[in-house]
Amino acid sequence: MNNLRKQLKLEDKLYFTGYVKNHFKKTLFSKSDAFIYPSYYNEGLPVVVLEAMASGLPVFVTPNGGLVD
Repeated sequence: MNNLRKQLKLEDKLYFTGYVKNHFKKTLFSKSDAFIYPSYYNEGLPVVVLEAMASGLPVFVTPNGGLVD
């Protein structure tokens, strides 16, 4: 992923955070322009997606499970 980010010259615009502790999420959301949640699994609706939406961020997800709802 980081190689693609570098190849597309998005190092200063796109960040892959991985796991983020709850107390730091609000700070990241406030500094973000969008929230992307790619998932390969057929899962329900993760709370972090709802948290990002509640923060007013546009949310982009992969079409799996409850994410598309």
